[in-house]
Amino acid sequence: MAEKTLKASWKKTFLLTLGYLIMAWVGDVILMVTLPMGQSKLEASGGFDNMTPGAILLLGCVIAPLIEEFLCRFLLFNGLRFTFRKVGGWFIKTPEWATWAANLAIVGSALVFALMHQETVFGLFLMRFMFGFLAAHLYMKTGRFVSNLSLHMLHNALPLVLAVAFAGHV
Repeated sequence: MAEKTLKASWKKTFLLTLGYLIMAWVGDVILMVTLPMGQSKLEASGGFDNMTPGAILLLGCVIAPLIEEFLCRFLLFNGLRFTFRKVGGWFIKTPEWATWAANLAIVGSALVFALMHQETVFGLFLMRFMFGFLAAHLYMKTGRFVSNLSLHMLHNALPLVLAVAFAGHV
């Protein structure tokens, strides 16, 4: 019942990352149009008020994605997938269990990712959950940590760059 983890080629990793990035942005727009959003917890707390544009971009596009992806995808997703596969494998003796274990790990890591952001508005929580789901699924499909890390960095970059460029602040 060993699940084989193969790394995708660099070309496939790049194309999948680009595709998932487009899905994440389209999903964000759909959720913004259909659900009430409000301010994020970070905006409401004034988290960016006393920061330079360079510090905002460094924190939001490099440091936060590195920490969050390491915690939620590398440690948590891999840990949950391993645990679900082993523990469930004691009781469920089908070859499909490895796939079920990976899917449960995707949902679990996405839920923790969304909860980590402490959003009180359902639309923002759902956006975080959806992004966490996509990032974990991409990581599982490619087998490369750089794919979900790049996805997260690019996903954060667009709104932050636009906010810094056009609003002068976030």
